[in-house]
Amino acid sequence: MNTRILKLTTLTFILIGSALLFTNCQTELNEETNFVEPVIKSEKIVFNNTIHFQKLERILHKINDKLKKQNSQKGNSSSNIEILTEEVLYISYGNTHTYTFKIRRENPKYWLENIVLFYDFTTNKMNG
Repeated sequence: MNTRILKLTTLTFILIGSALLFTNCQTELNEETNFVEPVIKSEKIVFNNTIHFQKLERILHKINDKLKKQNSQKGNSSSNIEILTEEVLYISYGNTHTYTFKIRRENPKYWLENIVLFYDFTTNKMNG
């Protein structure tokens, strides 16, 4: 009689444990399938057609002024830097928007140089 109760108790614990295990796994699986990853959108656009054109224009103007000032203070008139705005790489991912501009120098330091500006929706500001 004691062995029968022991077997029933053991079987009950195994069944309850298995049921809990399978229900927990099922809820985790449902949580994973409900997740929708944001779409990454990447395209080359004309600077005048950017969504945040006025903000970008102001920031690029400030950056150009700062670069010219730094070059004149250092006496590097031969190291002129130009931010190319003919073609902009625009990338959006969820609420993230970035704009990438190519840079051209007379005496480049690296093979490829660019400036990336990030638009932050939470602060409604452009960061570089």
